[in-house]
Amino acid sequence: MNPVSATESEHLIALGQLLVQVNRLIGRSLNDRSFLQGVCDLFIQSFDDLALACVVPDPSDDPQHRVLFSQQNPAPGALNCLGELDTLATITGIAPPLQRVDVQALPTHWRPALSRCGIRTGLALPLLRQQNPWGTLWLFHTQEPPNHPAITHLFINLAEDIAHGLERIDLSLRRAQLQQELIRARDYQSALFAHNAAGILIVDRHRMIIDANPALCRMMGYTSAELIGHSAARIHFNEHSFDAFRVQFSQALAHGSIESEYQFRRRDGNALWARILGAGIALADGSPGVLWSIIDTSDLHTAQQKLGYQALHDPLTDLPNRRSFERALELAMAEAAHRERLLAVVLLDLDNFKPINDQFGHEAGDLVLTTTAERLRNSLRQSDFVARLGGDEFVLLLGGCQQFAEIEPLLRKLDTVIRAPITLAHGQLVSVELSAGIALYPRHESSNADALLRFADQAMYQSKQYKLRRARCWALYDEPLPLKENPAQRQLNAGALTLWYQPIFANASQRVVGIEALVRLQAPDGSLWLPDQFIPALDTADLLQLTRQVLARALADLHHLDALGHSLWVSVNLHPHSVTPEGIALLKAGIDAGGIAPERITLEILESSHFDEQQQTVRLFQALRALGIRLALDDIGTAYSSLQRMRDLPIDKVKLDQSFVRGITQRPQDMHFIRSIHKLAFNLGIELIVEGVETEIIRDAVRIMGVPMIQGFGLAAPMPLPALCEWLDHTVAEPPAHRQPTSLLGLYAAQFNHHEMVAKMLRSNAHLLNPQTAGDACCCPIHQALLSLKLPPDDPLFALHNDIHAGFARCLSQQEHWQAAEDRQLMFEQAILARF
Repeated sequence: MNPVSATESEHLIALGQLLVQVNRLIGRSLNDRSFLQGVCDLFIQSFDDLALACVVPDPSDDPQHRVLFSQQNPAPGALNCLGELDTLATITGIAPPLQRVDVQALPTHWRPALSRCGIRTGLALPLLRQQNPWGTLWLFHTQEPPNHPAITHLFINLAEDIAHGLERIDLSLRRAQLQQELIRARDYQSALFAHNAAGILIVDRHRMIIDANPALCRMMGYTSAELIGHSAARIHFNEHSFDAFRVQFSQALAHGSIESEYQFRRRDGNALWARILGAGIALADGSPGVLWSIIDTSDLHTAQQKLGYQALHDPLTDLPNRRSFERALELAMAEAAHRERLLAVVLLDLDNFKPINDQFGHEAGDLVLTTTAERLRNSLRQSDFVARLGGDEFVLLLGGCQQFAEIEPLLRKLDTVIRAPITLAHGQLVSVELSAGIALYPRHESSNADALLRFADQAMYQSKQYKLRRARCWALYDEPLPLKENPAQRQLNAGALTLWYQPIFANASQRVVGIEALVRLQAPDGSLWLPDQFIPALDTADLLQLTRQVLARALADLHHLDALGHSLWVSVNLHPHSVTPEGIALLKAGIDAGGIAPERITLEILESSHFDEQQQTVRLFQALRALGIRLALDDIGTAYSSLQRMRDLPIDKVKLDQSFVRGITQRPQDMHFIRSIHKLAFNLGIELIVEGVETEIIRDAVRIMGVPMIQGFGLAAPMPLPALCEWLDHTVAEPPAHRQPTSLLGLYAAQFNHHEMVAKMLRSNAHLLNPQTAGDACCCPIHQALLSLKLPPDDPLFALHNDIHAGFARCLSQQEHWQAAEDRQLMFEQAILARF
């Protein structure tokens, strides 16, 4: 054992006491800095010849802040000097557990700083923190270093106690940090629970409500007091649904989590659709429970239901749509087969709907459709089904019958109900009728739903085709439709049809070039019915028969005229309802059998008739043209789309409606419209026929205007074939139309024709005109026309006409603007009309 000197004994006693004080200091220190500084301060109190320094990491990375130094009466600037030795920290972790340091053995640049502190020798020992090197503990001596093993051992104990103290401080700081984190977590959870947009419900294993956040209370319409402590059955619709929900509860309790959709009951009794997420948790007492997170999806569920409803229902009438009908038909067929009952598929179409929609507008049409839908819905049995397929088509499913006779009373009821008048928005009364087609399952030997609907559609078409002759509004597939005849149909079927012919004249030659076949029907009393008296009473099949008879009779009469030396073409009126593939086939057969060159046959189609679909109309007209015949659009100018049809339809002729011609004696200005139609037809390569030439004055005016062909009572009235033959034999054509006007109306026509020509020349080719000739009224054809009317030389019309030509001369000499000549022209025309 090494002997202990008195100094060493003092050091041992002081170090032992220091260790006791350091252990006490450990319990009072709040952080590592204050603890280490306290150790250094205790060292100052215990030793005069020893100094203690701790070199530890510092966040500021400042060398001076890495040194904690203890020395009795330290020299001024001692800490600063030690702070300069930032590389002392490098000893940490690389030195042996205990290393003796002689200042003279240190690098030269360290020595001055240590010497200024009076340090000659020292011991260096690593400081551990959390079992890892953290800093360096230095024990300095101004003379010889402590060399006794006991002192060295106590120094090592001091380092260990410091490491223990640091560990205690770290644990205390970590405990405080964890406490703060726990407080923050609790605050966060509390805020999340209170302010979460999702409803949160906590229940125990007995499904009693432990807690509910404000969002859940708002969703359910309860206060928290009304929920907490009560059974969760309170938010379920009934005991059955509460028991059924036990499955989800058990899954959340057993498996830790579950996600589902559920319908809860609010306090007001309404449903709350929600997305629920359940998680098993431990309650405060350690017992198991479930935390439910509830997200209100009622709006989404309502929107999905609405979209699903819209996908299966018609937006206008709120009836099921075609898609819904297809599903219902499959189910109804299966039920009918299972119960061995009849199923009737009834396809309905509204007659007269389209004219109402066209005349009164789409709002009126929508009212008719919604009213019809409501009447159908209210008239059917609870087990029946009704849907709207589109447009004015509806479909019914009538089941549960053993024989078709059971359905007939309901069909008669529907017919009566639908016929009832409908009052439109402005008080007008309109009505529609039904055309129905019926297919029966399983009678019609089809297990295919599409085939059943197709059979019903074919039966409906048959009913619609014979709507004026049918004895009832419905037709049964694959059975003849009971028909009845009205007087017009009886006379047509009895062969009472007769044709009258009205000649058509070429304006240039004044010769008869064609005839229009006008149909008449002889009444039982011997009188003749005009077309507007019997055609409305004919259905589509009757119109096809009428077309066939008229064409055959007209072609036979044309043969008779040919034999008499009168080679003419014939024009036959064709009802728009006959412009169908079936009607075209009938016409082709008639033309082939007639033996007349097709180009001598003109088919006139009423222009005011509305064709449903423009492209389909063009295809049908092209099919007619393919027969070699000529097509004419009749009564042009009476429909809203006249110009469009003249442009788009493959026609050869247009016939101007007689209303524009008959009235020109009262409205001479209408001749400008006639002139415009004439020019348009000419530019389109279409022949124009003007109807309504009722008087010689009108004939004179249209002759002067130069329209190609004319027709009217002023030329020849309609007459039967014998009268036509006699009239043709005794009619002598007038000389070609190079004559002057014979009336003031003719003069008016000649004047604006001539003025249009002159105005065009003055505006585009004025340099070709001779001012002297243009200024001489006697050179003008209008002057000759005035003379032909035998007007006296002093008649004001001569003076006005002379003024016009004098103005022409001034315009050509650029002495006057063209507008002045226009004004004189207008005065001249107004004077003619005033005289007329």
